[in-house]
Amino acid sequence: ILKPQFRCDRYKYEKILKDNIPAFVERVPLETLSLLCELLEKAILYSQREGDKYKPRDFTHIVRSAIEDHEQNRGFRLEDPLITAVRDTAIKLCGQNPEDISKITIILESYKWNIFRRIILHVLRVSASSPKEITEQYLTDYTLFDEPGFRHEYYHLLKERFGTLPEKAQNIILGWIEKGDSILEYIN
Repeated sequence: ILKPQFRCDRYKYEKILKDNIPAFVERVPLETLSLLCELLEKAILYSQREGDKYKPRDFTHIVRSAIEDHEQNRGFRLEDPLITAVRDTAIKLCGQNPEDISKITIILESYKWNIFRRIILHVLRVSASSPKEITEQYLTDYTLFDEPGFRHEYYHLLKERFGTLPEKAQNIILGWIEKGDSILEYIN
């Protein structure tokens, strides 16, 4: 199987992303985010032993346990600097134009791998002006609550935004916790 590889050394690749992407973001912001997402999607697809057979599972949570910079992130694969570039670009765009958060979410969601939903959870957490209805939509998605690959980002978003959710949404989440299906998986 062919694995995606850097065409230059890792340092230069990361430097290109850090030094050049901001200029593109200034001129064509949403298009730049889409371009980075396309590159990340291709890197994930070509890194999978069986292509998109397991889509949306991309297993990035194994080597990139957190979307934010974190000591447990291993960071040795091609996807890692691209994840960082997508994350940073999305956060920057949300900060510059808070009214575009729904557009940014739609762009990220259009790429059907789990990593993009993890990035959305992270962006919703760190963006002060995240719309409450979008945050509620993601926090009341049982798949995000239950799937192990989302736990880190889901937990942090829930921790910071649970108190801002409507009571109905809070009760849905508390019901899942009380039911404890995920916990029973580990006990059996």
